[in-house]
Amino acid sequence: MAELLSIWKVLKRIARGIHRGEEGAVRIDAITGKQGAGKTSALLSVCRLFDERGLRVGGVLQLACLEGGLRLGYDLVCVGRGFVSVAEIERLKEEPKHPGRLPFVRPAAAGRGFSFDESLWSHAAEAIRAARREADLLVIDELGWIEAEGGGHMPALLESLESERCQRWMLSVRHDRCDEIERRVGPFQRTWTVPKDKGKWI
Repeated sequence: MAELLSIWKVLKRIARGIHRGEEGAVRIDAITGKQGAGKTSALLSVCRLFDERGLRVGGVLQLACLEGGLRLGYDLVCVGRGFVSVAEIERLKEEPKHPGRLPFVRPAAAGRGFSFDESLWSHAAEAIRAARREADLLVIDELGWIEAEGGGHMPALLESLESERCQRWMLSVRHDRCDEIERRVGPFQRTWTVPKDKGKWI
């Protein structure tokens, strides 16, 4: 059963484990919740805390595009060495036209649902591979129905790499796709739910 998210206790425990140099199989934590619940904000808190502790963070985030209080889509932000630094993310939140924000998800032409810029999947995959090779923590925002069917970010997560340093993953997962994602990437060490009424994590 998903537990109520106590984000700071979780992050400090994970960070202590990294500092002790724990080794072994990749340990996967998942943050889940409905759209707008605060999953991305929780992952941004993750990035900031680990960066402040001198730990390397990499992966992909999706920042919402808002206009007049309406959510118009999402921009892809690749995080890590050679991409956007953790320190830059706060500025990106306030600058919708920042070059580090890549238009990724927009309303479908038919007027129902959303469509993805297919050309950006490969860019995201580069950031994921780089994080798996070099980072202390891999963050992914978010995994949903596309990944549940084996597409999207999933190939970059499952790809076999010659060298893989990162042993901690924190994944943002749509609340209705947790079981399918877990079957593909392996068991989640813990799963936390971000309630919609919890407020901002940052």
